Amino acid sequence: MKNSLVPTSEVLRPILTLGIGAVIAQLIPFVMSFVLARLYTPDDFGELGLFINYAGILLILASARYELAIVRARSDIEANAVAVLSVCLALAFCLLLWLVVGVADLLPPNYVSRIPGRHVLPAFVLFAALMQVQLGVRNYQERYKSITVLTVSRNVVQALSRLLLSLAHWLNGLVWGTLAGVVGAFALSLRGFGTMWRGMSVRRLAVAARRYANFPKYVLPSSLLNTLSTNLPVILFALFFAEQQVGYFTMTTTLLYLPVSLLATSIGQVFYKKAAVWDIGRVADLAWHILCFSGVLSAVAFVVVLSVGTPLFAFLLGDGWEAIGCYASLLLPWFVLVLCFSPLSMIFDAKDRQRTEMWLNVAAFACRTSAVVVGGCAALSAECVVLLYALGSIAVWFVEGVIIMRILQLRRTRMVAFLSYMSLLLLVWGIYIWYKYI
Repeated sequence: MKNSLVPTSEVLRPILTLGIGAVIAQLIPFVMSFVLARLYTPDDFGELGLFINYAGILLILASARYELAIVRARSDIEANAVAVLSVCLALAFCLLLWLVVGVADLLPPNYVSRIPGRHVLPAFVLFAALMQVQLGVRNYQERYKSITVLTVSRNVVQALSRLLLSLAHWLNGLVWGTLAGVVGAFALSLRGFGTMWRGMSVRRLAVAARRYANFPKYVLPSSLLNTLSTNLPVILFALFFAEQQVGYFTMTTTLLYLPVSLLATSIGQVFYKKAAVWDIGRVADLAWHILCFSGVLSAVAFVVVLSVGTPLFAFLLGDGWEAIGCYASLLLPWFVLVLCFSPLSMIFDAKDRQRTEMWLNVAAFACRTSAVVVGGCAALSAECVVLLYALGSIAVWFVEGVIIMRILQLRRTRMVAFLSYMSLLLLVWGIYIWYKYI
């Protein structure tokens, strides 16, 4: 009788495949960031940050989150139906986006006309949505090597495109390079894209839409709130502070969040698949192994960023980027909590607890947005606003971590041990920030 997880190839092989791919994939833009920082200005990165944050919000809406339901399908036919439904919704949504941009161009200067890279935005959202569908299909099929190839290829094309466009002095080269990356990866994923349309009918799409109605009903607003709580503050940040400071914020989140999110996503894809079919005891054991692994990475991140982060970032990025070290130390605990609990947050979808996740995202949205708005209206410095933003994010993720562990029915001794470890890291960070900046 197997109540505990015994590491086998069933779990380790896909995690290692996706994990190694994630490391390679995140190393490419991570290293290229230091090169591009010497070719582009903080203002350029500020424009990129605004573009990515607008795109992130719109991408959530594109397929109404039906792409997340692909892995839950009971058969290949149903998986294809959900995938086709997601593609059709994305196409309709992006056609609407093109219409909005076109109408905005015909009108006097307006809000839409001031969005950086607005003409690229609909195309990027479309291809990114199609990529999400392709990755969902491959996760359902457990084709983890293919997922790794697509992830790495996207970042390779993106990095090379940004480099070449900067040498060609192309306007908005960072934005166009971002589009090139997702288009290149989608082109590699085209094999098999046409087969999922075979035998499709309106009736099958309608049946799939009804069966997984909880995804647009609960997951969509929850995901939108989660994305808004992360992306909208950057947009609001630009209303109160100069584009250069937006660039600092964008570069910091790129350097810290990119490796964290890629690693969390690669592990989370495997965890989601197993959590949907395994009994809760095995899932809890898998979650504990993930927490132990991420806990070690957290300790490394704390030591590096708090001890040598400021001079290290200044050396790697060059002149004009000295503020990155400060921003990184202020935001560090948020990224650590994301690293630890983000892969396990897939338990909300696996166990149909989407409503709980939605309310957590409501809290995150309220805390982060109010931090920027209140801090900006109070004429606080950019660093103080970033600190308020970090504190709100830390509070929400800590509570979410506790709820996740309770859903997983993690043993009390393990839960207390990990929360005590996280609390110790937060205490060290708090003392550092107090003596360093306050």
